[in-house]
Order: sequence, then C-alpha cells, then structure tokens
Amino acid sequence: MKKLQYLLLMFIIIFSFTNCENDDVEETATENPDTNQNPAPEPTTFNYDFGSDVNRNFVGRIINENNQPLVSVTVTIGNETTQTDINGMFVMNNVSVKQNFAYIKASLSGYFDGSRSIVPLDGENVIKIMLKERFSVVRETGEAFTLEYDEYAIGFSGDFVKEDGSPYSGSVTIAFNYLSPTDENLNDLMPGMLLGQNTGGEANLLETFGMLTVELRGSNNEKLQITSDSELKFPIANEQLSTAPSTIPLWYFDEENGYWIEDGEATKVGNQYVGTVSHFTPWNVDIPLPMAKIDLTVLNQNNTPLLGLDIYAYAQGETFPRILTTNQDGKACSFVPPNSQITLEVRGYCDEVIIMQTIGPFVEESTNIIPPIIITDAMIPQSEIRGTLKQCDGSNVTNGYVIMNSNNDQPIFYTVTDGDFEFNTFICDGETSFTLRGYDITNIQSTGENSYTFETPITEVGDLTTCNDVEEFIIYTFVRPYVSSTIERYVNAPFNVRVESNKIYVQKNTGEYFVMQFTPSDGEQFITPGTYEIDSDFIFAHNIPETPGIINWRLNLGAGIFVTENQMTINIIQIGEVGEYIIFTFEGLHSNLYGGYEPWLETVSGTVRVLRDE
Repeated sequence: MKKLQYLLLMFIIIFSFTNCENDDVEETATENPDTNQNPAPEPTTFNYDFGSDVNRNFVGRIINENNQPLVSVTVTIGNETTQTDINGMFVMNNVSVKQNFAYIKASLSGYFDGSRSIVPLDGENVIKIMLKERFSVVRETGEAFTLEYDEYAIGFSGDFVKEDGSPYSGSVTIAFNYLSPTDENLNDLMPGMLLGQNTGGEANLLETFGMLTVELRGSNNEKLQITSDSELKFPIANEQLSTAPSTIPLWYFDEENGYWIEDGEATKVGNQYVGTVSHFTPWNVDIPLPMAKIDLTVLNQNNTPLLGLDIYAYAQGETFPRILTTNQDGKACSFVPPNSQITLEVRGYCDEVIIMQTIGPFVEESTNIIPPIIITDAMIPQSEIRGTLKQCDGSNVTNGYVIMNSNNDQPIFYTVTDGDFEFNTFICDGETSFTLRGYDITNIQSTGENSYTFETPITEVGDLTTCNDVEEFIIYTFVRPYVSSTIERYVNAPFNVRVESNKIYVQKNTGEYFVMQFTPSDGEQFITPGTYEIDSDFIFAHNIPETPGIINWRLNLGAGIFVTENQMTINIIQIGEVGEYIIFTFEGLHSNLYGGYEPWLETVSGTVRVLRDE
C-alpha cells in the first residue's frame, strides 16, 4: 500500500481544548452510559459547562503509529458519520455539537477505537487521531488467569458474559494496550481528552500516570464483559515515581459521552499502581486537579497567525508538559493547573525551541488571555505560501486541501474553501525547496506533485489545477486475530469491473490474483447509493505473496473445511455509468472450522474506487 506522510495542522491539546471566544453558558448533562459495558456503575450528573447546541466544521486525519494515513476509517461526530479518503482525511461541516464540547470517534477493523474530545472553535476544527493496532491473545473460559506484559498486568476470574448478560463459554480473544504518560504520541493515542467527572459530579483536569485498555471478544466476534472484579497493575514511570502518591483515583473512559469518570482507587505497591475494576473500557490512573483556562495567540512580526506550532506548557510540580498546537488563527487554548507558574516553549516544525516565556500563577476557574507571542524572522526564517487551487474548468475549488512537503519530514496540511490559500511556514536549516499537492474532495481529483523554491517573505505558487483523476484503487485492512496478523493492502489497476442490478464483480486483470463478487441479500438490487447486506454466498479472495498469504472468503472451501461465518456489508457511495467510477466501502467477517480446531476468525474493511467496464 502506498504510504503518504503528512503533518496535520491541528489544535489538539493533550489535556483539554477551550474555545477562546465562547460565552459561558451554564448547563449540566446526565450521562448516557455505553450499553456495551456490562456491568458498569450508574453515572451521575456531570457539572460541566457543555453550553448550547451549535453547528461546527471539522476536518481531520487518521493515522497509524507509523504516521501513515488510514483509509476507510469510520468517523462519527454526534449523529453524523463519514469515512477517511486515500490520505486518511475526512471533512464534516455544519455538525451539531455542544458549544463547549464535541466528541469525535474513529473506528477501523484491526485497530483499537480512537477518539478526541474538544471544545470546538467557531472556525475550522482540525482533528488528528492515531489508531493503535490491536494486539491480542486467546484464552479459554472457566479458569482464572493473569496476563502480564512489560510491568503491567490484568487479572481474570475466567467467567465472562455476553452483551445481553447471558453467560459465555469458549474461547475469549483479549486485546489490550498500555499507554504510558511518557509516550511521545500520548496526545494522539489517548481517548477523548483528560477531562474527568469525579465522584461528586464535578469537573477536574487530570494528570495521568498511565492508561490501560482491554477489549474482550467471543469466538463469533461478539463483545464480552467480565462477571467479577479484575485486578489491574499499572507501571509507574521512573520520571513520576518520586512524586507518585500512595493512593490514586481510578477513572474509566465513558465511550458513549467522551470523558473520564472516577470509579475506585489504586494503591502504590513498589513501582506499580494496583486496583480492581468491575468492567472493561479504557482505564486511567490520574491525579485530579483544579482548572484555570489560558488563551494563547502566536503571530509573526506582521501580525500574521502562525499555525501548526507546538507549545509545551510545563507546570511547576508536574513531570510532563501539556502540549498545545496553534490553529489557522494562531490560537491555542487549554486548561492548566492554577496556583503555579507555567513555562511555555514554542517549538517550530523542526522541533527546535524558538522562544520561551513564563506565565501565571492563575486563579482557579479563571480565564486568562495571554498577550500575543511574537516570532520574528530574526528568530527563524519564514515564508508565506500563496496560491489558488482550481478545478480543471478553471473555477475555484471550494472543498479541498493542499499538502506541503519539505526536507523537515513534517508536511503541512491546509484546507481550501474558496480556491485561495495562504499560510506561513518556517524554513529549517538547509531547506531551499518544497513540494505542493492539491486535492479536490468533491470531484476526487488532484494536481499531482509540483516543486517550488522558497522565497522570502512571500512565495507565490500561482494556480494549482486539479485535472488528474485520483487513480483507481482498492485499499483494505485484513486481520487474523488468532495469529495477531494485521495487514493493509493497496491493490492497483487495471481492473475488470462489472455492475448488474444484483451483482458487483471486481477482478484484477494482471499480477496477483484478486477478486470480489457481491450479491445483495433479501432480493435487494444495487440501484442507488446506500448500505447493503451481502448474501453469504459471496467471494472475497486475494493471493498475497507475503503474510498472511492466501485470503479466500467463500462458503465452499472444499472437503474438511466448514465455514461458520461469511458476512459482508457494503456502503455504496457512487454507482457510475460505464466509464465512470464505482465507489463503495466494505466490511466483513469470516470464520471456518478445519481439522477439529476452534473457528478461525478473520475480518476485513476497505475502500473501492474503480472505473466501470460493463
């Protein structure tokens, strides 16, 4: 699969976002707990200022731990859902959220679910979420056992239940992940943001000492839960060991509402925190803190906003910084601990510290507007990139983006809504040139790659015309949990594509063998875009030279192999005429029995964009 590495210009903050311009609107909300958790304590009223209903715009990028874009990720905000494109990008406009809280969820087969909670800005809200590949083991029910890895541990009684509360017996696939506060990607990997509801229903800023996620699945991929308490052991980072309290609250992540809820406590035993939990969602050991809000702006000497700059905020008494990132208006807002000085480090695209300053202390629950931070050309060379992104007919692109790459390996992403784009960038030592590529989301076209030389103070790039169709492709993620195998595949053209009212057939014409054949169930027909359940007698097959080798999903696999599951759902986005594009996403599950072994479970999800031949 072709990999594209880009830096998403974001305003995600490691602990909390705050809208610099929101008016205070007092409102409380009663939780709606995730019904998948069984059992879980009854939630209480959360005394947090959610604000009124508003419409906001979101654009974002979903990546894996190698900073590679993930395609066909399902992204959900409120009642709205979309999927990421070939660059891992998504755009969702006029989405109804709360004035002071928006919750963005991302899911893809083979990965732990990801999410981000923010206080949305009036303008564009740019989201970056990193998904972590699932690591899992299989155990049998009926006997107690403990999983121990890298100084963290998870204990099980051996008894499990299904979502409806009925007992479960058989194989249990246990996916788990520990997220250390020292992880450089903590900001992008952690669920939601570090905002918590304590046992009294009050809102707290949280200082994390580590997070542990556990997911349980049965032999048919059904969700499971534990029936009795589980003991969790969290390693304490060496950097935090000397300041770690003897006891610390436990918090679980409310996956329905997007924040942490206090539930129990853990005790310090040596270099670990040990506590018991009654159910599995992500769990967190955190110190609750009071909050003060800071509003920051970073500009150059011409008062031009500087976007995509990381600001490291070091509070007295805390081991690790809070990381803020400026948005397209040069703004960054966060909750910070009051009653202590905060040292700010503004860092450039080459991760160099450009300027430092000290702010605070602040009063609890106060809002503090910090004077603008000015970065001059004398501190670091800068150039303003200007141009216009056009459609092939010469009109301006109104729904697109450009991506800039240079030698610093931190590409810049900028959205385009009226054709014109202009943004400031720093020129790192030794850099003389850069490339730009533009994308028209609506018409699925691109400019190709264009090279330019940096000029100061302004680099005029002129018109970029999106006349290149994004090539035909099939991209999918395939998972075999029983051997902990996950692959991402990019299947190139040419393809033979036939579409009938009751069949979609796609086959690769040359090279490796690839074929998919789908027929809708219950007599439906592929006439209009929409979601279709596929008849179980479908084919999805790919002969891959490397692991996992042959993928062969069909009902008849030959003597000695009994297929127990062969499920597929597709979401048709576009059904073009002959010579036009067929675009759809697909997600499926397959398992079979061979030689008396337990069912071999496999899952797949992907995106198809191919030209119709018949």
